[in-house]
Amino acid sequence: MCGRFRNAPLRLRKHLAEHLLQGRTEIRGEIVMLKRDFAARNRRQHAAGQPAFANPRNLAAGTIRQLDPALVAQRPLHFRGYDVIRDDAAEVPTSSYAYDALTALGITRNQQAAVFTNRRGNEFHPAVGASSATICRLIPMAS
Repeated sequence: MCGRFRNAPLRLRKHLAEHLLQGRTEIRGEIVMLKRDFAARNRRQHAAGQPAFANPRNLAAGTIRQLDPALVAQRPLHFRGYDVIRDDAAEVPTSSYAYDALTALGITRNQQAAVFTNRRGNEFHPAVGASSATICRLIPMAS
């Protein structure tokens, strides 16, 4: 896929995470369309007499499957990094470290991610909130 995402950096910052630029580093993430962008896209579809798209996830996935860089450039897609993979897993010891490394490299990531120090990381935490509009990934602390 050679399309350009609005928030994908053309060059990685190296002053804070230079060691990750030596050897092979894999950045894993997902392509998303924000709800506000999806709503605006459907308003344009409606104004043009075209059918509305069902949901932002399917629209983003369908756009990528088209393998058309021009189509990708037309749609407000964003990359969200969620993991850093190295040949030596000890170089990225925790999810928290991976999130910090993504930020240092200039990769957009979920800013709502948090580290909770309790051992019950799979329980609901009040900081997450009850809103279904909020997507949050809880990162349990390493043992």
